[in-house]
Amino acid sequence: MDVASINAAASLTAVAIERARSFAAESSAEAARESEQLRSTVLDGLAHAFKTPLTTIRSSSSGLLEMDTLSGAEKRLVALIDQHAGHLNDLTTRLLRTARIDNADLKLKREHIDLRQLIQSSIDASSQELDAHPIHLQPRMQRSMVWADRQLLEMALFQLLDNAAKYGSPNSSITIDVQEEQAEILISIRNEGSFIPPDEREKIFKRFYRSPGSDRRASGTGIGLSVVKRITEAHQGRSWVNSDPDTGTTFFLTLPRTAKEM
Repeated sequence: MDVASINAAASLTAVAIERARSFAAESSAEAARESEQLRSTVLDGLAHAFKTPLTTIRSSSSGLLEMDTLSGAEKRLVALIDQHAGHLNDLTTRLLRTARIDNADLKLKREHIDLRQLIQSSIDASSQELDAHPIHLQPRMQRSMVWADRQLLEMALFQLLDNAAKYGSPNSSITIDVQEEQAEILISIRNEGSFIPPDEREKIFKRFYRSPGSDRRASGTGIGLSVVKRITEAHQGRSWVNSDPDTGTTFFLTLPRTAKEM
């Protein structure tokens, strides 16, 4: 073959290889999308399936308590059932909202919010998840007002508090701070005893991603941090994580000090 024929054959081969690579990439992306849709559908279905029996259990336990015919020991046991059924119902509701937010376009309902009050209410709502972890609010933590969606911001804070409690050392403290910077308000939540390697710090914000070995430390769906990222970005903010083997892991999210109403 002459040089021209060889060059032509090489060009055709290169085009064929590039098309094959493109097709493989598109197939892989489509498979990933379908897998994510399937996982979200399964989560949504499971959450709905839990809702009905939980509602029945809660209605029955609440009814027994209202009848006030139980003995002291029986009343305490039914009250315990009622309390934990209510907690499971709240967790199921959060899971439903989380799965839907992860797949939907977020439309914010902004209002002026006192961040200190919102953080305190988020801590109170997360009391069972926080368990024996003492919460430490930095003494220099500033009282800041933000223009944000209360429900979505509460959900992001709940996810970060839940994450800190799951992966922190037993009985270790969780530290929360709020600082005002020139263009944004910075919220940080730090736990002790966990470490995220540098090559994992971007990946953990992807939907359904879980770091190797994390399933041995705590159960989870792999969508909590992706929801934090979506909520933060919907507010025109940022989210990231720093981690050190000695001092622990700190999650950060920012909110603009001035944000246009959407």
